[in-house]
Amino acid sequence: MQALERGETGAAPKEVLTPDVGLEEVPNLLTPLGKKSDLATALEGAERGEKVMSRQMFKIKQEIADHDRIAVEVEWVGTFAGTPWIHSGWRQMKAFFAVFLEFQEGKIIK
Repeated sequence: MQALERGETGAAPKEVLTPDVGLEEVPNLLTPLGKKSDLATALEGAERGEKVMSRQMFKIKQEIADHDRIAVEVEWVGTFAGTPWIHSGWRQMKAFFAVFLEFQEGKIIK
């Protein structure tokens, strides 16, 4: 999340994700149908996100861990770059969500 806040893409996510990572995003305003991603798709999504958002802030509200699994409640605020959202009057979006992570050898696998 800190890497996303700093706008890091490319090699930075590879440092925390396994090569065979599986990511799942439930439906939301930005991804209405939800989606499943592998590492390549996740990296492409991070690149696209940098074009849509000029700034992102993640605040961890609470977390709980059990061995190789962590659940995190996050408050997110995103500021839109020059996108169609601005034309609808939206400059920022705020969301609360949960992230469920599974680790393998110190990296995120799911």
